[in-house]
Amino acid sequence: MASAGALAAAVSVAMAIFVGPRGVYIASGLGAALAVVSLGLAARSGARDKPVGFPLVVLGVNGLLLLVGAILQAMFLSPLSKDAQKMPVLQTLYSDPDKVFEIRGPSGWTYRPVPSKFESGVRMQPEDQSRYMGVSEATVFVRRLESEPKSPDEFLTSAAAAFSEKESKRKLFDLKTERGKSLSGAPLIWSTITIRRFWVPLYQISLFGVKDHRYLCSVSTVGLMSHATLARLLCMGLFERIEITDRRP
Repeated sequence: MASAGALAAAVSVAMAIFVGPRGVYIASGLGAALAVVSLGLAARSGARDKPVGFPLVVLGVNGLLLLVGAILQAMFLSPLSKDAQKMPVLQTLYSDPDKVFEIRGPSGWTYRPVPSKFESGVRMQPEDQSRYMGVSEATVFVRRLESEPKSPDEFLTSAAAAFSEKESKRKLFDLKTERGKSLSGAPLIWSTITIRRFWVPLYQISLFGVKDHRYLCSVSTVGLMSHATLARLLCMGLFERIEITDRRP
């Protein structure tokens, strides 16, 4: 039985990679139970007849794997604590090097320009774990349209439809789009993508809208799905703080 428990430990390692904590609990739980049974049989028949060193090692290894499963559960599948779910103050000013826009973003985050041929953008990330509030990265892009859309609502709907058609072919993605309104009442499009890599569900929540009549603005946040409580709120906050500074006619 101890040998079966050792096999269960090996299976548990594979489960941790491909299935997740539940697989670890099942495999290592079974392995630990078999090790305990083996120790019980050894105790009944006497330690001389049944050596207990190997079952103890198997029990210890499976116990350690159960602890690893609990840590993985807490890190990747459990919601953030209430203390961590705090909206950051949006007061750090970032000026686009291309002088297309300015934005006030989270304090204590790093800001890096994102090179692009057709649009200007910035990538924002928390400097350390203490600044993490469920968003691993936020990006903002601003594109100047060739002409002012006659109907921003129809324009955004068409853009979302094209985006949905492109992404729907990816089987690892679950995509959902919906209409919304900015704080000023302007039309917006929300896009939520759930990404499944092995057993860790990730998200990308994006917000699309038009500012100053001819600038398409997008705000995206990414992170663990179980930590996505404040992602939409951050997207809206960043969108509202985008100011167009482009002075081209």
